[in-house]
Amino acid sequence: MKYYEDKSDRKMELKLLSLSEDDKLIRECMEQASAFYGCLGKMGVTEILCDRKKAQELGADCQITGIFTGGELTAFACAFEYTGLKRNGRKWLNPGDKEWRQIETLGTNVVVIPLLVGKEKVGRLIELLREQYRDSHLLFRISGEQSEKFQEDLAVVSEKNLKSHRYDAAGENVWLFHFAPQIRMEDTYFEEEILLILPGQEVLLEMGIEEAEVTMVKLTGYEIVRSEKGSAFFRKPGAACEGVLLQCDYEQLLRYQRFINLTNYEEHFEQTDRGKALIYSEKYQSDSSLLWNDLLREMVKTRKAEWSIVPDSYIMYPVTYKEQDRLLECACYDNQEIGNYMHYMDIRLQCETGVPFGKDGIDLMERYKNRLERIPLGRLRVRITLEMILDILDHEDQPVGCDAEAEAVLSIDRLSHIGVLTLVSLSTPFLLSHFLDNIVRNQLMVIEENGEAVNLYAYMQEKWGLNASGTPKSYEMIPKEKNCLNKKQLGAVLLSETIYEEGEDFGEFTDAEILKLTNSETGMGQYSRAFVVAHTNVLLDFEKDLRGTIQARMYNAAFTCFYVELLMFEEAALTCFNKELIDLMAEVMRIEPTEFLTRARTITNRYLNTVDFWNVSVNYPSSQKSLQMIRKSFLIDDLKEKMEYNQKQVGNIFDINREIVDRQEAKEEKERDDQSNTALTILSVLCFFSAMIDGNDYLSTLDWLIPAGVLDIILKGVFPITMIGILLYVLKKLYGRSK
Repeated sequence: MKYYEDKSDRKMELKLLSLSEDDKLIRECMEQASAFYGCLGKMGVTEILCDRKKAQELGADCQITGIFTGGELTAFACAFEYTGLKRNGRKWLNPGDKEWRQIETLGTNVVVIPLLVGKEKVGRLIELLREQYRDSHLLFRISGEQSEKFQEDLAVVSEKNLKSHRYDAAGENVWLFHFAPQIRMEDTYFEEEILLILPGQEVLLEMGIEEAEVTMVKLTGYEIVRSEKGSAFFRKPGAACEGVLLQCDYEQLLRYQRFINLTNYEEHFEQTDRGKALIYSEKYQSDSSLLWNDLLREMVKTRKAEWSIVPDSYIMYPVTYKEQDRLLECACYDNQEIGNYMHYMDIRLQCETGVPFGKDGIDLMERYKNRLERIPLGRLRVRITLEMILDILDHEDQPVGCDAEAEAVLSIDRLSHIGVLTLVSLSTPFLLSHFLDNIVRNQLMVIEENGEAVNLYAYMQEKWGLNASGTPKSYEMIPKEKNCLNKKQLGAVLLSETIYEEGEDFGEFTDAEILKLTNSETGMGQYSRAFVVAHTNVLLDFEKDLRGTIQARMYNAAFTCFYVELLMFEEAALTCFNKELIDLMAEVMRIEPTEFLTRARTITNRYLNTVDFWNVSVNYPSSQKSLQMIRKSFLIDDLKEKMEYNQKQVGNIFDINREIVDRQEAKEEKERDDQSNTALTILSVLCFFSAMIDGNDYLSTLDWLIPAGVLDIILKGVFPITMIGILLYVLKKLYGRSK
């Protein structure tokens, strides 16, 4: 960070402030901020401005930055990292305001300054703040009354990318001034030599550097914190320290990133006399151990080729869930890089499927887009363990290296309750084949706050209510040529198996079918820049020219991650449906046929909610081809065939049960008819005798009208025969209808 001199030779500098300082400007800052974020109330604003941890929990990283001139407090700026605000807008902002929709389009690395007050010229204050946020979009929200003076002061700032927007926000005349980043991190790639600022020289050997010429550089805005695990930079406006400036190559940079566990760090550029230099500052004081333990040191001696690989790992687990509110409560928005990753995935969603939101035309994928939501679930400390070959039941797990953090991101479908859990590990600090082996055998461990190691599946079920619905898939982006591993080593990695050398356990990998996949120059890759190959659970992407910042690597990875995520949604749906069908068939002997039919219909209806994920069509033919190749490698169609087979079997059982139900119903109806007929028969007989008696009595009274001989014939012959005929007709109708 630079100091800026005014004409009176008084230097300007930034410092973090808190409400403990009793100053009129601080009180003014609080009043205006409370009005701007009135939806939170004054106490909410006080908390987020004074407590960084609280701010991170709420979804923002807010700072009150004090601007001092000649040691005197002369201005304030409230700076909000927008990643959290954007993802949690209902708590913070009115998402209907045009100005915030304008901010949404910027995506990543956005800092909003809703308040800038003080005695200094605005132009000079902006220059200082822009130096503080060199790699961010910087936005100032200014009321209409202040905008004219603001624009006059901006005349001293030469910035061709400055944009201004006027809005009528709830009846208030508001201006939004936007300064583009001075450094676009997602577009930044490195040449052969890289300038890197270190907190100390003790890491040089870890980078493979035995001797190096270094120079000391003065830094402002950082402090160095030393602990048992080593030294680390922390960003702190107003602080000052000295760093070690080193010139290194990209491979050495990756080794440094692996050593510090990059997940815990932010990446920035600082200007030095020799040019722009990378610096990594720790985001929070982690108590995690360093990279090495005794077992890893011993293993690396015979695994130098494997250890030379420093990949970015994206591990995707197809899952199902029940409670969306529970997941939203677990959201953690304090990692800017993960916010970037989610934004890049959203970009791919818009570019690859249908018509972008807000554009004219019929969007065939609109339902699919509206159903997806991505939720950052925060950091996990993970552990990999040694594979036990013969005596796995007699030994406790042996950690390979120390535990390391990874970030968890969950993508969910709101309608069908399926999802994809992604673990992101940049510059992965593990032996690659052992890491993949732990994943594929479902033995990746998570270290809880109490230090207890639990299986990832148990952890995600207990912590988030997620259940596995398929097998994990690993996307490994490796910034090296494929010949960094020989074909046998590459074949083992491709099957997610531990690499063994000749004479170790199983020996070298020799499967001819798998080795055949490694022969091509580009594998599945459609362009010459990369060698891409996949099989069942792993997608390997070797890109020797991928020499970029964290954001550049993530932006590049989002292309393939998007394809894999699409397929994982389909696998989650297929696996869930298959499991429910199998469970239903297993219970066919224990449940009534009618219950079987009801459950089969419920399962089918639920599966139909996933229809939008079946063979998703994307815009680019090359992307569609990539999807089909990955789909074939991951055996998604095999799952579909299995589903169709199970569905057919359930259909057969369905038809049999329906026949059984029909026959049962017919039998029950016949029994009911027989019972009714019996009752009617008895009633008919009783009525017959009653009618006979009543008829005889009545005819006997007609002796005055009918001659005695004729009456006797009627009573003894015609009348009984007629009544018997009527009775037989009734019985015939009753029992004839029941047949």
